[in-house]
Amino acid sequence: MLRLVAADMDGTLLDSDKRLAPGFLPLLDALLRQGVTFVVASGRQYFNLLRFFPGFEERLWFVCDNGVIVYHGTRLRRVTPLAPEAVDAAGEVIACLPTAEPIYCGAACAYLTPRPAAHESDARNFYERCRLTASPVQDARAAADPICKIAVYDPEDAAGRVYPALKTPPAGLTSVLSGRNWVDLMPPGASKGTALRAIQAELGIGPEACAAFGDYENDLPLLGACAESYAMANARPAVRAAARHQTLSNDEDGVGTALRRLFPGLPRPCHA
Repeated sequence: MLRLVAADMDGTLLDSDKRLAPGFLPLLDALLRQGVTFVVASGRQYFNLLRFFPGFEERLWFVCDNGVIVYHGTRLRRVTPLAPEAVDAAGEVIACLPTAEPIYCGAACAYLTPRPAAHESDARNFYERCRLTASPVQDARAAADPICKIAVYDPEDAAGRVYPALKTPPAGLTSVLSGRNWVDLMPPGASKGTALRAIQAELGIGPEACAAFGDYENDLPLLGACAESYAMANARPAVRAAARHQTLSNDEDGVGTALRRLFPGLPRPCHA
């Protein structure tokens, strides 16, 4: 019997227009009322994730920034900071990449330098609390806000232009391709899967009672922490190869479709 469900956001729960499927929140409410734990697992900032789940703020677990920040409801439960020397070393490498635009993600705020309006708008789609500054690292340290992740943005092709240089990052860092425009630098061992395993241990729920949904390489550790792993139809090849099951795409309510099969009695889609 499944007791926990974890799902990525972009490319998984969210459609191509960055919206939840119609009827997903009533489905989520019914799922929670059955006693199932729901974990939102995303590269997005916690404060950004909250706006997708109005009224559910105290009822969900949030694995944020690809696993370096964990909230249970509105309570901060886990922070995994980067070592200061690793942050400095990463900054030197990133400065040599002409298309790379780093966002230094703290527990309280994201720090970034002013950039073209379109690029800043893209960043704010994922990071609700942002501070524009000429000295992001220094400002984060002055605020005693631990930098937990460096999200490196490329406006066109992170996989082709930024990731090759960051695939083997400086000591004290690990890298993951987390979207078409994003490479994330994080502490070694940090991932959505590591964060989910900590939640499982706290709740006394084994992997055999868990299901997870994802579409991108940063979701692989999440899928690996759950016996019932689902790749979206739009998932990257490595994710489809690793997952035990496949569901419909993010534009076809793939998560909701699978959940209705796993948990009979959940409400049907609004258009049904």
